[in-house]
Amino acid sequence: MEQEVEVNDGVDAVVDDRISALPGIVLQHILTFLPIKQVVQFIYPIVQELETQSKRKCHLCNFVDNTLQSHRRQRVRINNFTLVNKFLNTRRKQMSRVNRWISFVLESDVGELDLNFGWFGQMCYRLPHNVLVAKSITVLTLFGCRLESTCGAINLPSLKKLSLLLVYADDQIIQNLLAGCRVIEYMKFD
Repeated sequence: MEQEVEVNDGVDAVVDDRISALPGIVLQHILTFLPIKQVVQFIYPIVQELETQSKRKCHLCNFVDNTLQSHRRQRVRINNFTLVNKFLNTRRKQMSRVNRWISFVLESDVGELDLNFGWFGQMCYRLPHNVLVAKSITVLTLFGCRLESTCGAINLPSLKKLSLLLVYADDQIIQNLLAGCRVIEYMKFD
């Protein structure tokens, strides 16, 4: 891909973009070394394309796997993590991968966690218990998932803001949430 670039002296020059021509696996590896903000700026247009092309969904999943594993190895703290599940289905293999991603960000002491499984996730995706005992989470937003009372005690000592949207939770879970969130300032249930 060639780009036309204006140089300081007012003369237009043609620059050959060799990075875009690299194989996807090489680009993924390079991106794992960049800060998250730069990665997001780079991959945002790619994500839009991936949502419409099922063949490439696997590449995005592998990219997320590689990026999170790299951050884990480098012990980089992830402040915010948002997962909008518009392209993953609820097959066991894919949900196992999502659980692994969630575990990685929890190990990095994530502060804000936003998990959106949409209409398709409701009643299907069971939130892993480690989310409900994460000491670092200050903001938790859940959309379209299931909380089960068999998961044990809930202890979210830093949680200040909780939003549950289209989340299945029985009375016992709600009571456990109230008891396990001692510094809560804001709660929203829809």
